[in-house]
Amino acid sequence: MNAIMSETLNISSKGLLFTTTEPLQPGQLLQVSVDWPARLENTVPLKLVAEGRIVRNINGQAAMRIDKY
Repeated sequence: MNAIMSETLNISSKGLLFTTTEPLQPGQLLQVSVDWPARLENTVPLKLVAEGRIVRNINGQAAMRIDKY
């Protein structure tokens, strides 16, 4: 599995929009890990790990449908 650095642009309970320089294709299965800005009890860093499929990739912005997390 390759690590891709990107920036999260928008996130919801069903999807994720992020920047990418990779040629991700619609239908491609992807696992993402998002560092969460909030901390548990103000000390423990949180991370969202989600799996889903790319629904579009236009002009360096990819949208992913979250199937499970």
